[in-house]
Amino acid sequence: MMAYKNIRIKMKGGKSRMQRVKVLKSGKYKFVKNLTKSRSKSVKTRRKSVKKTRRRSLTKKRQRGKRKFTIPVAPVVGLIAGLAEPLHRARYGDWDGAIDELSLAYLGYSTRLNKWSINSMARGAAPLLMGLLVHKTASLLGVNRMLAQAGVPIIRI
Repeated sequence: MMAYKNIRIKMKGGKSRMQRVKVLKSGKYKFVKNLTKSRSKSVKTRRKSVKKTRRRSLTKKRQRGKRKFTIPVAPVVGLIAGLAEPLHRARYGDWDGAIDELSLAYLGYSTRLNKWSINSMARGAAPLLMGLLVHKTASLLGVNRMLAQAGVPIIRI
């Protein structure tokens, strides 16, 4: 005689289900179709309502705050290094000289001489590029994040 048995099988999410199996001579189980249980109309049984419980995910959702205004110090210092001489000339009213020094420092072109001079870019463009490089490196290393967590208000590297 064949022996049949109902076993409980675990599912994902902690649930389980009942499955009908045939018990073989070796003691192993062989899955068979679950029989549908027919209900007689005369016998009325009440089913208990099962409450569904929702599980919250264990990992908290990351909340990000609003971005605040920050000034990157390294590029600003590089920019100011190139603006020193043009600002000095503009202060004394030599506007043509200030514009010439500014274009010479950042573009390498002199408006007075109509000449290109790559060596003169070392006064303006080179410090600016170095400042941008330092700023990018500090961001990759996490220095700016540490400054923000420490509560430093406006300044970032």
